[in-house]
Amino acid sequence: MNNRCMFFFDFDDTLYSHVTNSVSNCTQRLLIELSEQGHILVIASGRGREAIELFNKELKYVPDTLVLLNGQIIYQGGEIAYANHITLMDVNDLFDIARNLNYAYGGHYWDGVIANQYTERVKNVWTDFGSPIPFICDKFEDQYPIYQAHLYITKEEQYLFEGQIENYITNWSHKYLVNLIHKSAGKSKAVNWCIDKYGISRENTYAFGDGFNDVDMIETVAHGIAMGNAYERLKEKAEFITKSASEDGIYYALKYYGFVE
Repeated sequence: MNNRCMFFFDFDDTLYSHVTNSVSNCTQRLLIELSEQGHILVIASGRGREAIELFNKELKYVPDTLVLLNGQIIYQGGEIAYANHITLMDVNDLFDIARNLNYAYGGHYWDGVIANQYTERVKNVWTDFGSPIPFICDKFEDQYPIYQAHLYITKEEQYLFEGQIENYITNWSHKYLVNLIHKSAGKSKAVNWCIDKYGISRENTYAFGDGFNDVDMIETVAHGIAMGNAYERLKEKAEFITKSASEDGIYYALKYYGFVE
């Protein structure tokens, strides 16, 4: 049997395929097998606490440890074990541009997801995510601090925010949604916390991801794996590139590292 290891899994397009709108039976089985072998599994997602319901719905086995908001909060056994909410104090400059151009904007606040208006893009994004529509509140930024911001724009439209968007770590989780977090946040903070908490040797840590917000995570563990559908920058940083989420990429990576036959 392998030494006790720790596995960090991004959720969207890593465990959960947005091509098939599901977590494959193969991946479901592997998560259970890894847990039964005594390994520690962690979901590390950019989603907020509203995602816990989604994880329970889509996964046959939900790990005890959940990293949310790109490392800003960690749940263990359903309770908050670590929180480092970083308020985006200067995000109003971005929101002002979005409002003047009539683009929807929003983010994660203390009670979930919020947006300034309901648009077709807002509907498409959260319907595709299989999540509830955000709380709609015009000029919410006057009342609620934001820990992760959202702009409902495409990559081709980001030039409209030039001079502002560069101040954040950005990740497109949907063709109509860019997530923005503080540069001092990141999944790596949570990875280090989990390693210390469980006393796992860093050489026995693995991370799977597909997005820009996974770069610091796979650089922090000993073995970083990029999904076949991952962004090129992540693939450049990865130790191993596996197949896509819809092609059982988790299985092929675990086979490569000798965890499964």
